[in-house]
Order: sequence, then structure tokens, then C-alpha cells
Amino acid sequence: MEKDAASTGVFIVDDHPSIIAGLSALMASEPDLTLIGSARTADSAATHFADPRASVAILDITLEQDQGLSWIARLMSRFPTVKVLLHSMHTDQETLRNALQMQVGGFILKSSDPRLIVPAIRSVRAGGTYVDPVLLSRTLGRSSANQGIRIAPHPAHPKVSTRELDTLRLTALGYGIKEIAAEFNLSPKSVETYKLRAAEKLGLGTRSAIVRYAIANGWFSALD
Repeated sequence: MEKDAASTGVFIVDDHPSIIAGLSALMASEPDLTLIGSARTADSAATHFADPRASVAILDITLEQDQGLSWIARLMSRFPTVKVLLHSMHTDQETLRNALQMQVGGFILKSSDPRLIVPAIRSVRAGGTYVDPVLLSRTLGRSSANQGIRIAPHPAHPKVSTRELDTLRLTALGYGIKEIAAEFNLSPKSVETYKLRAAEKLGLGTRSAIVRYAIANGWFSALD
């Protein structure tokens, strides 16, 4: 398929050729996404990070020679303009929490429907934070069991309700109004109201501000 002139440059770092082939095939039919290369090690990944066409990096966490989030953190520090989408078999909440604290753009499981990768790339490209629905559902389950997300009250603002906090937390995780409404079985209008009320009380005008506030106040630490 012919690509748009302004299509997003994406590269993949994974030590499994079959994963690279599968992701490449998914992007091939998307006019707004262009695969600019692939790598199997962190050292070779640096070349793609430095490519001026690079916009989104799809990274496996565990490679043959490089394991854990540290190698990803180093590359993110060197190339801050490239947005990172983690594509991993890791399903534990600690890895997700640490990744979000690093401010990666997204986290998607290899075991999930591969068709999720394209909307995940687009969400990350737009500056959102995309979290795999499987991990999100686990987070919601734990949150509900603990009667919502518990953070210290903000001293300069009125009390924020549990529902308002839940809405803000999902917003920080990259979910839109319709998706949050489906999770809570509410109307989109109600969810929008909860979000606006909470954002006003906490002085948060943008999604980026919400994500920064979530990290600063330890919301993601509640994932474990």
C-alpha cells in the first residue's frame, strides 16, 4: 500500500524474527505507518533511535544480550524525541509500574490480539499512554477491591471522589472517554463530567499534566 508522505516512522527491536515479521505485516497495510528498520540488540537499536525519521520504537524488554528496563531507559535518555511502545511477554505489575514511571508511551503484551498494536502505535504517537487491556483489567480489579485509588488528599483542592480518581487514573493510562465509560458501564457524558471535575479540582489542564501528576503522587505504585 502506498504510504502517506507524512507517515510515522516506526522501528522494531526484538530478538525473534517471527515477531518482527508479524509486526511488519500489520503495519504494511497502514498508510500512516512506515517501518524504517528492525534490530535484535540494544547496540544496533541505537542506530534506529538516531534516524531522523524515527518517531515510535516498538521494543521487547528481554533480548538475548540485554535484559530488563535499564537498556531502554538509557536509550530513552539519549533520544528523548522517540516515543517508546513496549511489546513484551512480561505480565507482572511491577514491570508495568516501573515502565510507566520511566514514562514510556505504552505497554502491550505479546500474548494479546496482535491487531492492538496499530491503535497502540497511534496512541503513543499522539502523546497518549497506552496500556494493554489485560493489564488494565487487572489494575481495575485491584482498584475496585481496594475501594478505588488511594492517594494523599491534595491540600489546596476540595476532596476528589473515588470515581473521579478512577477516571483520572485511566486517563493517565491512555484510555479515552468511550473506553472508560465502557469499563464503568456509564455514559460518556458522565465520564467526561467526572474527568473535568477532577482535573479542575487538581489543576490539571492536559493529559500530560495528569500523567505527571499520577507519577508524582505514586498512583502507579498501587499497581502491585
